[in-house]
Amino acid sequence: YQFFTQVVFHDVRRAYDIMLKQALRYLVGEYPSPDNLDSFIKLDDYKIWSMMLGSDDYWSRAILSRKHLQSVYESESVSENDGNDLILINERFEREDIEYYIDESDKPWYDLNGSIGEEEIMVIDKNNQAHPLSRHSRIMDKLENPNFIRVYVKREDESRAKQIIDGMGL
Repeated sequence: YQFFTQVVFHDVRRAYDIMLKQALRYLVGEYPSPDNLDSFIKLDDYKIWSMMLGSDDYWSRAILSRKHLQSVYESESVSENDGNDLILINERFEREDIEYYIDESDKPWYDLNGSIGEEEIMVIDKNNQAHPLSRHSRIMDKLENPNFIRVYVKREDESRAKQIIDGMGL
């Protein structure tokens, strides 16, 4: 849980993922297929970095100046309410002309009931009995659906976006 929240799904790292995808769409357009190996390997880190340095697009400038997207909404356990919250956020942000980006964890970071092909982690107690981790961990026991979701906005829209979300009681 700690590794996932502090490293894999760290808000700043994920913000830069979104920004890099946007910059690549602007700079490269359609990324060459790995089937066309010559074109594919020409777009290495050095080439992309050089393209970013010579570009005046928003995303390249933001990455180079380290002005990353800001997280204005976060949910640590996706529920049906989050879908409703996102609909409300979408309506309000569109009305206020705030561009936003939704970031969801690709899959649950832990499977409480083995439904995605993995069994729950078992813990051996002092009597040499195996029990699911959720019986020994308050964090695990409390989570119903361990997915994460965040909404990001551009830095210049952060205060307005936070005011809207605070006003919605989210």
